[in-house]
Amino acid sequence: LIMFTLADSHVSPNFDSRGYIMISGALVADAVIGNIQEKNMKKFGGSSNEMVLYSYSIGSVYIFVITIATGEFFSAFTFFLENPWKTYGYALIFGFLGYLGVNVVITLIKVCGALVAVTVTTLRKALTIVLSFILFSKPFTVDYVWAGLIILLAIYLNLYRYVTVWVTSKFRGIDATSSKNKQKWDAEVKRIVTRLLPSSKTTVFAKDGLFMV
Repeated sequence: LIMFTLADSHVSPNFDSRGYIMISGALVADAVIGNIQEKNMKKFGGSSNEMVLYSYSIGSVYIFVITIATGEFFSAFTFFLENPWKTYGYALIFGFLGYLGVNVVITLIKVCGALVAVTVTTLRKALTIVLSFILFSKPFTVDYVWAGLIILLAIYLNLYRYVTVWVTSKFRGIDATSSKNKQKWDAEVKRIVTRLLPSSKTTVFAKDGLFMV
């Protein structure tokens, strides 16, 4: 996604370094927040709505303080007063659709884990970029192709790792993605393989979620 941004900077006449810094920071935060949300939901047993409320409440406080400090809040407030229907109306629609989307992502984290959720959201961003080329005319550069291939490779590697761990966990139905159960899961699979191969020369060891005999 950063490569898409760099490609945009080559073909677009409007370049603002602040926007690209914010996008890069958002990508890093997006990679981290899924794991934090999954950990907190498992630790405290919170619902998806609670996670959305606390996550965005904290973020809103940060944004409010920063915009007050930079003075952007007051100019934005004046603009909203001058264009109430477009600003408040679009903000309401955007907020409602954003809530639905975030709730789906939080539920995905709770059910399938952070890895799958991050993979899905990354694929969604890539599809958004592809649709932007289909729906809107814009300059094209070969850098977009390389960026798309890298995104597909990253998604494939993420899914490959997840499927590998998931398949091996089906030996005994124990969640291999949970760090709390990892030692217990390793011991169970070693015991099963040892029973199947009772030879005294058989050695079983675990490496990266796979069991070698």
